[in-house]
Amino acid sequence: MRAYPMILIFCFTFGAVSCSVAATTRYVSLDGTNDAVGGYTNWPGAATNLQTVVDASTDGDTILVSNGTYTIASGAQVVNINKSLDVRGEYGRAITIIDGSAARRCVTMGVNSAGNPICLTGFTIRNGATNVGAGVYAQYVRDMYISDCVISNNISTSHGGGLRSDATGTLIVSNCVICNNTNYADGGAMYMAGPIRVLNSTIINNTARSGGAGRFFDETLFQACVISSNVTSVGAGGILGSQSGSKKIVINQCTFSDNSSSGSEGGGISLGSSSNSYISNCVIRGNTATYARAGAGICTRGGGRITGCLIAGNKATTGYGGGIFADGTNALVCQNLTIVSNTAGSAADGGGGIFIGAITNSVMLNSIIFGNSGSAGKSNVVIQAGNFTFTNCCVAPLTSVVGSGNIEVDPLYANVTNNNYHLQAGSPCINQGTNMPWMGGATDFDGRSRIDRFYRQVDMGCYEFLPAGTMVMVH
Repeated sequence: MRAYPMILIFCFTFGAVSCSVAATTRYVSLDGTNDAVGGYTNWPGAATNLQTVVDASTDGDTILVSNGTYTIASGAQVVNINKSLDVRGEYGRAITIIDGSAARRCVTMGVNSAGNPICLTGFTIRNGATNVGAGVYAQYVRDMYISDCVISNNISTSHGGGLRSDATGTLIVSNCVICNNTNYADGGAMYMAGPIRVLNSTIINNTARSGGAGRFFDETLFQACVISSNVTSVGAGGILGSQSGSKKIVINQCTFSDNSSSGSEGGGISLGSSSNSYISNCVIRGNTATYARAGAGICTRGGGRITGCLIAGNKATTGYGGGIFADGTNALVCQNLTIVSNTAGSAADGGGGIFIGAITNSVMLNSIIFGNSGSAGKSNVVIQAGNFTFTNCCVAPLTSVVGSGNIEVDPLYANVTNNNYHLQAGSPCINQGTNMPWMGGATDFDGRSRIDRFYRQVDMGCYEFLPAGTMVMVH
C-alpha cells in the first residue's frame, strides 16, 4: 500500500491517500504472452498492450508495466484509464514510455462516478498530438494522481499541450517534469478547468499563445516547484491564474525564472480578479514582458497577498512595472519583499520596481524597493492612482510613497554583482520592520526565523540577516 505525505499549505490538505487496495495485480510487458485466461496476473502471462489490461481490470487493481515504449497504430489515445486503478511503471519513467507517435493523445483518465482515485506513476508520456490535453486529459469526478512522470514533447491545437483537466475531482501532480510541450491556444504545459495541486515539480520550456506554464481557473496550489523558460506570444509566460471571485490560487516556495511574454503582461505570473491569490517565499527572477502594463515579474489585478518573495532582474521591455504591476478593486497586501534590479522600459511611466494602477486600501510592509531602473525619478515606485500605503520600507525617493517608518538609504545588499540580495552587517534594514502575528514560527526563503530569539524584531526585505557566530540548529 502506498501513502502520499500530508502537506498543509493555507487551506489545502493532503492526507494519506492510498492508490491501491487489496485487489488483483496485473502485468504489462512487451515480452508477455497475453495470457487472457490467466488474467495477465504474472510477468510471463503479461499483456503487451496497456489498454488490454485496463479493460480486464476492476476498480482497485494495480497494473505494473515493464520497461519499453508503448504505442498503438490507430485510435484516439494510447490508453484510456477509466477505472480506479494504480498504474505504475515498474522500472521508472526513464525507460517506461507511453508514446503518442505524434498522431494521438497519450493518456485519457477519469471515471464519471464517485469512488477511489486513479493513480499514474513512473512514466514518460511523450509525442501526443490532438486538440486538447495531448499528453494527458483528465475528466469527470474522481480524484487523480500523477507522480514521478515526465510529460514532454506533446502538441495540442486548442488547450493544454502537456496536460488538461476538466475534472471536478482534484488532480494532484507531484515530482513530475513537464517540458517542451506546445499549445496553439492557452496552456503550453497545462490547462486546468478543475482543481489542481502541483507539488515538487519542474515546468520548463513550454510554449503557448498564453499561459506558457499553464492556465488555471479553479482552486490551484503550486508548492516547491520550478517554473522556467516558458514562452508565450500573448500573455503570462509562466502561470496565468484566471480565477475569479473567491477561487483560490496559492503559490509557495517556487522559483519563476526566464519566462517571457512577448505580446502582453505577466512574464512570470499573471493573476486575474480573484481576491484569494497568495504568493509566498518565492524567487521571481529574470522574467520579461513586452506590453504597456507589463508586470514582468508579477501582474496582479485581483488583490490578495504577496509575502517573503525576492523579485529581481525582471524586465518590462517597453512598458511599466518591471517587478510588479498591480491594479484592480481588491486590496493587495505585500509584506517582506525585496524588489531589486528590475527594469521598466517605458520612458514616460517608469515603475521599474512596482507600478500601482487604480488600486485601493492596499499596503506595502517591511519591504525593500531599491536599485531598480526606470525613467528619471520613477525607478522604484510609481503610484498612478488609488490608496497604497508604505510602512517600514526602504524605498527611494520617499516622496514617491505615502506612509510612515520608511527610509531612503542604501540597504547594503551583500553582493549585487553576483545577485546576492541578502543584507550585509550594518544594513539599515536589519531589525527595522514591523512584527506581525503571522511571523511567529514563520521562516524566510532560506529557512531562517522571521523573529530571531535575540532581537525579536523582523528585518525589512525577504531575507532575515543572520549575524556571524549565530548558532543554527539543523534537524
